[in-house]
Amino acid sequence: MRIDLERRAGELTLTGLEATVDLQLHPVSLPALHVGRNRCTFTCRGHKGPVTIVHSWDEVTSLRASDAEPTAGQKVTLSAEVINREGTAVGPLEVQFYEGHPDLDGTPIGRPVAVRRLAAGKKVTVSRTWTAQTRMHRPLRPPYKGYVHTDLFAVVRVAGALASGGGLVAMAQLRLRVKDRPRLEIEPEFVNWEPKRPTAGGKVNVVAVVWNGSSRKRPYGWGFLYVHGTALEKVRVRIFSGWPGRGGTLIGQGAIRRIAPLEHGVVRVAWRPPAKRSAVDLYVEASAVDPATGRMLRATVRKRMPLQSK
Repeated sequence: MRIDLERRAGELTLTGLEATVDLQLHPVSLPALHVGRNRCTFTCRGHKGPVTIVHSWDEVTSLRASDAEPTAGQKVTLSAEVINREGTAVGPLEVQFYEGHPDLDGTPIGRPVAVRRLAAGKKVTVSRTWTAQTRMHRPLRPPYKGYVHTDLFAVVRVAGALASGGGLVAMAQLRLRVKDRPRLEIEPEFVNWEPKRPTAGGKVNVVAVVWNGSSRKRPYGWGFLYVHGTALEKVRVRIFSGWPGRGGTLIGQGAIRRIAPLEHGVVRVAWRPPAKRSAVDLYVEASAVDPATGRMLRATVRKRMPLQSK
């Protein structure tokens, strides 16, 4: 509110001004608040003292995930607790989980969970299994950039009202940080040797660089978004002379304890190339376990090493 006073003729004063305003508190915006009665202290300049505001609401008391920071592809158990604060029993009800806001770009997670009857003052916990994924939801306002987050919702409706979108009883929200999968990468440019011009039968050090491409930025809307990354653990690197599946010879191997997102690890192997060869095909094979699925990640690259005669 703004009041402008223009002095023209004589003395002009303004007294006895009072204003009544409504303050809206949103539970999602203030996660520290709890279901029931909450007190908030509001102060402003010129007031004789603080004003205490009492705000209350009923909702799904909690929406939880078995892992607060899952990796894409990981199975996560979602659970929601529903409390009947009415004086009489309610039901039948349906609880539907969503990935994303139901009214924007949300997609249902499984089928609705039926609650036939909930007595007064009682509570029930329902759950569903969800496969975590890094999906950017429709932004509420620009700019469209920043880190990806995943909003999950549990919506309670009167049974049979899900198709029409009506009968809403309560809704709860949970924001998760879903990490991008570890991305084991190795390119021909990542494989080199010292000296730059090796000699057949002479000493040479083969250097292999392994990259974790998790969490790289991706174009979206008016800017870029970033995905939280996952580190690679216990990366095994093996270097072969010739194709490993067709009689290639293992010339050396090494282990990298950990590669953080968007970082690299290095393995060096000392070797003597054959004395009567003009070139050798090197194959570098890197492997690590995906922490989300338990599957083995593999990356193989080939690069030809020319040899000089003595």
